[in-house]
Amino acid sequence: MEDYDSAIEKIRTEVKGDLSEVREEFLDNFGEDTERFVDLMANAFLRWSELDGLAGQDEKKANVSGLVFSAITQHILSLRLFLSGYIVAAGNTQRQVLETIALALLCSCNQLDVLDRFRQDQYSTNNAVRDALRQEDKLNVKSGALEVLRDSREVIRTGTI
Repeated sequence: MEDYDSAIEKIRTEVKGDLSEVREEFLDNFGEDTERFVDLMANAFLRWSELDGLAGQDEKKANVSGLVFSAITQHILSLRLFLSGYIVAAGNTQRQVLETIALALLCSCNQLDVLDRFRQDQYSTNNAVRDALRQEDKLNVKSGALEVLRDSREVIRTGTI
């Protein structure tokens, strides 16, 4: 059994320490993928900026914009966790990304009451991917586009590609 001082040092190192060695090892293996991710997230951020500019005083649009921004931020955090060696935490964060993307789509649809239910704490984001798949015809997305959400959620759930 470890003593208190050893536990303190491990936690201090985890909280304050530099994980550059771990990150460098992951980047050696995933460097090109990471650069592609950075490029895609920069494009997503610019597209979000356009969306956010359209929100104006429209509360519904502002809520959807906030969800999109949250998904982008969580996605970046997920990769940072992954590159730092926190694979389980990265996977859990990635699940939240998928749910937030699906929730943003559902909340943007005028034919659905998901935003109202979500704001009243009567809608669980755990159901968002499932519900987005069920409502695909109302969401004005390319046919089959939501299969990516379903497939990605399955990869996270099972841990297999």
